[in-house]
Amino acid sequence: MADPSNWTVWLFGCQGRRCKSALYKRLKAIRSVLAGRSIFTFQGTSIKRGDIRSKYPPVGTCIYCGSSTYSAKPHVRKHPLGLEHIVAEGIGGTLELPEASCQDCEDATGRLVEGQVLGSTLKALRAHFNLKKPGSGRHPSTLPLSTRVNGIDRTVEIPTEDYPIIFNMLVYPAPDVANVNTEQGRAVIGAAVAVLKFDQFELFRKYGISTFSSAIWDNQMLTRLLAKIAHSYAFAELGEGKFSPRLLGLIRDGDISAMNLVGGDEALNDGRALSSALHELALGYQRINGAVYVVARIRLFASNGGPFYLVVVGESLETRTARAIRIVRHTLGMWANQRRLR
Repeated sequence: MADPSNWTVWLFGCQGRRCKSALYKRLKAIRSVLAGRSIFTFQGTSIKRGDIRSKYPPVGTCIYCGSSTYSAKPHVRKHPLGLEHIVAEGIGGTLELPEASCQDCEDATGRLVEGQVLGSTLKALRAHFNLKKPGSGRHPSTLPLSTRVNGIDRTVEIPTEDYPIIFNMLVYPAPDVANVNTEQGRAVIGAAVAVLKFDQFELFRKYGISTFSSAIWDNQMLTRLLAKIAHSYAFAELGEGKFSPRLLGLIRDGDISAMNLVGGDEALNDGRALSSALHELALGYQRINGAVYVVARIRLFASNGGPFYLVVVGESLETRTARAIRIVRHTLGMWANQRRLR
């Protein structure tokens, strides 16, 4: 009879007490999948600092509105369509989907959504990590900080070397496909917070700052950003016609009725660990109320403890066999990688 310990090493890469924890986590994950609370993953991508840019095949139509023309405006090109960055270049994204966005949708996703998030909420964090679009200028030497100085609320320009960097991202409950969101905003159950650089004594000594407020997230803009990443990643990996899109109104127009399709992964957020990747993306299938949906799992700033988000992209239009093949291929590839690393 084979030594049982060899099986634990093969399956979990461990022996003894360590395997109890590994086995418990595996069983918990299986129960979560069977209960419909988790996803069957079929694709995963890690984005690291210094990665070479990865380009998907050109699409030829806008992945948000279906237009085959970049612009109908005078003196603006009709072709080719714009290059779509799945994760914004300004935060280190390297995945590119060519000829995938018209000018109007490019403006909505780039200038409005990404521009607001990168230029406001994540501005200090980007300067701290020197994350920027290739070819763009230097980050500013000072940044505005909302503070209280000598008992008076005011905004003070602080040199970047002294600026407090407190990373925070909103944490959401699980996505809700059944209910339509009729309120302005998405329910928030907490925040992932990490202090990256902060010296209260120096802030007070140099600038008289006793208290300050860190960057505040616009709830709607965060859900739109996550929806944009999820939809473009699913389109890049699966192609047109493989799912019925559910996020387009939220992405283009900020439709609040779809904000509940953006949520979190309670099981993963409960014990999340730091990652070697800057950002992590994954796709999977999840059965919800009798239908099978394509779901994206997104973790921005994974190396700093960013939370896991689950985004319901749309109902899967693939056959059961096609979905099973994707899952099996991904699982076998993961097992092969794990065995090579042991």
